[in-house]
Amino acid sequence: MNYYLELRLLPDEGANLGFLWSKVFQQIHLALVEHGVDGEVTDEQGKVNTVRQSKVAMSIPEYGFSGGSKQSFPLGDKIRLFAHTQEALEQLNIAQWLSRLEDYVQVKTIKAVPADAEHVRFVREHYIRSQADIAAKTLEMATFKAKETGEPVDNWLNTFTQQAPKPSDKLPFIHTRSLSSSDKMDEKRFRLYIEMEKSSMPKQGRYTCYGLSFAQADKQATVPWF
Repeated sequence: MNYYLELRLLPDEGANLGFLWSKVFQQIHLALVEHGVDGEVTDEQGKVNTVRQSKVAMSIPEYGFSGGSKQSFPLGDKIRLFAHTQEALEQLNIAQWLSRLEDYVQVKTIKAVPADAEHVRFVREHYIRSQADIAAKTLEMATFKAKETGEPVDNWLNTFTQQAPKPSDKLPFIHTRSLSSSDKMDEKRFRLYIEMEKSSMPKQGRYTCYGLSFAQADKQATVPWF
């Protein structure tokens, strides 16, 4: 990803950051679907499915922000859209998709990605893990390894606790809705949980039409982080 376009959300008393994220993200999703491409993906069962994919990726540069006026919403007030070429971002014409929200979104100019940028992966978390679920699974694995090796359970418990995933019910999320139903009355509203993982190197995988990385290990894709 060589070029990016930054959006800044402008909340006020009548439209907080959570509300604006929902509205802006929905329009970004529509734009990515419109400009996406169909590709074949093989699932874990070996079945080949045709899935809409995006040539543009999304990054959340203030993911997990915990200070100042943004403390109440952990995604901050910035969104970045990335593409391999400047033309891909120009063709997306995101300003037009956000025209009804122009008082609440600042669309900046397209820029080149800094050469020293790090790399992260943003992925949708489907399974809602609670802290209790994680603790129970961690204890189960530690007990199994203790029996297998003859070492104390506490030794393995410390190891697996450090490696344990975060509770997904604590992850930042966006209120959005499914567009798969043709009947507007049946549109499903849901929370889209987003997890961020750092990467030691860029990965050229695939992006969903939410602008996020595919979850499958062989299709994971990163975005620049700066």
